[in-house]
Amino acid sequence: PPAPKVKQPPAPVPQQLVKTPEPAPAPKPPAAPDKTPPQVAALPPSSSNKGQPALAPARPNEDSSPVRVESNMRGQGGGDRYLNELRDDIVSNLIYPNAARGESGVARYAMLVNRRGYLLQLRLVQTSGSTALDRAGMDAIQNTAPFRPLPPNIMGESIGIEAVLVISPH
Repeated sequence: PPAPKVKQPPAPVPQQLVKTPEPAPAPKPPAAPDKTPPQVAALPPSSSNKGQPALAPARPNEDSSPVRVESNMRGQGGGDRYLNELRDDIVSNLIYPNAARGESGVARYAMLVNRRGYLLQLRLVQTSGSTALDRAGMDAIQNTAPFRPLPPNIMGESIGIEAVLVISPH
């Protein structure tokens, strides 16, 4: 007679390990804002020579604006020697544009300068009201760059400077 069939137990089903996802890391709280006030240096007022445009005094630091180049006394005055020289160099490159046709205006520019004196950024912050005058100020700053390297008393790898230019035909 045929041998009786022996029921064999079912083959074991391989168990798969189910990996539970690790919880996402908790979001880091936003970094506290830097409460250190920006480094501010002001140029002394300077008197402009007739026919020479000059940097104008800037208003007090109302926000975290860059260092302000403030001056009406070209070539003289106390204050920071580096900023005085920077002011004089920019003013010496400022050429009144014929297209301005006798207009005058005050334009503000924000500059970022690195330790070696290279102009990293330049933008018009406040227009003089005349495209020709605004462009003349931009050209004066760009034609002056690169500037002298930053002196050791000015900290950081770069410095923000706000230049206020009075541009007039007189």
